[in-house]
Amino acid sequence: MLAYIRRQETKDLHLIGVTAIFMASKLEEVYPLKVRTVHEKIAHRKLSADTIRQKEAEFLEAFNFNVVGATLYDAIAICLHIVNQRTNRCKVGLRLPTKAFLQL
Repeated sequence: MLAYIRRQETKDLHLIGVTAIFMASKLEEVYPLKVRTVHEKIAHRKLSADTIRQKEAEFLEAFNFNVVGATLYDAIAICLHIVNQRTNRCKVGLRLPTKAFLQL
C-alpha cells in the first residue's frame, strides 16, 4: 500500500484515503458504507461518487484483486489439515471432516 501511495500525486491523498475507508467498510463491516454516504459525509462532496468508484477499481487492479487477508475460517482449515496429517501418521482410523469445512 505504501509503495502505491508513493507513486501517487500529493493532491490525490484525500481521494486515496476516502477510497481506502470505503473499501475497508466493504471488507470489515456487516453493513458497509454506501458510496453516496462516503461522497456526502466523508468526502464532503469534494469528490464525486464516480471518482471514488474509479479509484476503487484502480486499487483493486494495483493489488491484483487480493485484498482479503486470512480469516478465522482459514485458520480453522489449517488446524484441521494439521490434525489430519498427524492422525494419518499414527494410523488412527479417525478422519476429521476437513472437506466438509472447506466446502462451506
